Amino acid sequence: TKAFLDGLKQQAGQLKTMAFQKKAGSVYSTYVSQFDKALLAVDFALDNDNRVAGFSVHNYNPSTAAKPARNRSKLSFPLKGSWTITWGGDTKEQNYHVESEAQKNAFDILITDQAGKTYRNSGKSNEDFYAFGKEISAPCDGEIVLAVNGVKDNIPGELNSFDVGGNTVILKTANNEYLVFCHLKHASMLVKEGQKITKGQLLGLVGNSGHSSEAHLHFHIQNQEQMNNATGIKCYFDKIVVDGKVKQDYSPVQNEKVSL
Repeated sequence: TKAFLDGLKQQAGQLKTMAFQKKAGSVYSTYVSQFDKALLAVDFALDNDNRVAGFSVHNYNPSTAAKPARNRSKLSFPLKGSWTITWGGDTKEQNYHVESEAQKNAFDILITDQAGKTYRNSGKSNEDFYAFGKEISAPCDGEIVLAVNGVKDNIPGELNSFDVGGNTVILKTANNEYLVFCHLKHASMLVKEGQKITKGQLLGLVGNSGHSSEAHLHFHIQNQEQMNNATGIKCYFDKIVVDGKVKQDYSPVQNEKVSL
């Protein structure tokens, strides 16, 4: 860390001012930082005690991307079988992600049994969780612009606040929408950056990596690749079964049971 900071000082000069820009969820904050020679964005990841668990520095580029209210591309639900929307909707009560500009329309998707449990046996291993290892498919054609594959899965109940998204895929659509899939299983990635893919193609497997306490899929759409500057886009699926009824052009909400 000292070597990195020394190199940063040599290239950018002395830090002069630092101003809070935005907070992504409860663990990720961005500060616009004016150095002698450059204007940069510094991102901090915080642990459960609000201590700095990691940080990154990148060029600060205020967003000029379009901010559509909803997706234009026709999207299929990315998972097979019956799933539960644990977090999803437009209110804070339905969806804690609404506090994040980029993730405000996100879904957290799990599998629950008739008793409402998400796991069998003791729930002490990832393999106990119904969602763990399930296949994730591309909701539409597109290009892979990010594929992170090397983050280890957490022990259930523990969180990795340094690699918040864990193993992550970002799929860019023809309409410049960025589909974000987070917390994939370690080393399960079946795609790579720059790869053109088709609807239904397998991306990877549901896992428990990153800032995740149990196996699930986090899915959202944003208007550009860099999450720190992005605005969320509300996701409507072209055709989806919700609580046993077929719905067209629908955005599911918390506690609904959904399937293809």
